[in-house]
Amino acid sequence: MLKCFDYLCPSCKYEKLDVIMPQEQRTLECPDCGGTMERAWLGAPSSVVGDECDVTMQHGLCNADGSPRRYTSKSEMRREAEKRGLVSHVEHKPGKGTDKSKHTQRWI
Repeated sequence: MLKCFDYLCPSCKYEKLDVIMPQEQRTLECPDCGGTMERAWLGAPSSVVGDECDVTMQHGLCNADGSPRRYTSKSEMRREAEKRGLVSHVEHKPGKGTDKSKHTQRWI
């Protein structure tokens, strides 16, 4: 079975990321020094988005007396919005003379 691995040469510290290899093959020859490269965890997962934030709300999710309220987690903001019956609404409006927003990307 083929899988994706990262390899590191302990001698010269040469790194090879995202190599598709059979699961049974645990080592590679280092193209830099000729030594033996071993599997290593070199990268962090790229799709993980943290819950932490530092936002001060002046409208909508502010304190009951109207003063600004600080939030340090997205889940805390979501819970407060649900409790108040509020829904998050985002608009990406285009600039003058175009129909494209600078905040929107096309992912293919």
